[in-house]
Amino acid sequence: MPTHPVLIAGEWRAAKASGTFCAENPATGETLPAALQNKNPNGKMWRLIDGNWTHGDIAG
Repeated sequence: MPTHPVLIAGEWRAAKASGTFCAENPATGETLPAALQNKNPNGKMWRLIDGNWTHGDIAG
């Protein structure tokens, strides 16, 4: 799984990934809509990923 540096206390540090993350609304506990998650929900939805229109999933 690729990782990205994180900014902690004004300093960029290497990430130490231990799992995956899914954003959620803290007020409701709901996760992102299916269209915004990494996996294309039905494999047919067009999505703009890194400047390219695709039916694919987001690498993660």
